[in-house]
Amino acid sequence: SGNIEQPITHGGEEFVFCLEGEVAYKVGERVYALEVGCSLLFNAALPHGFSNRSEKPVLLLMVFNTAEGGYLARRLHINND
Repeated sequence: SGNIEQPITHGGEEFVFCLEGEVAYKVGERVYALEVGCSLLFNAALPHGFSNRSEKPVLLLMVFNTAEGGYLARRLHINND
C-alpha cells in the first residue's frame, strides 16, 4: 500500500512500472498519472508516495537501486499490517 499524502524517502534510485490499474505517483511536488505500461525512474531521496486512482487493483513492479538500505526501501513501500 502507498500513501501520496505521507511521502517517504530512502537512498538510491527507484524504478516503478505499472503492470495493472492506474496510480497517482508523487515525486517531489509533481504528480504523475501512471497507467499500464507507464514507468518512472527517480532519485529516491526525493519525497515520494503513490495512491490508487480507481476502484480496481493496482499491480506495480518496483526496483530499488541502492548501495545499502534496500530492506528499508522495501519496508517503507509495503505495509505488512
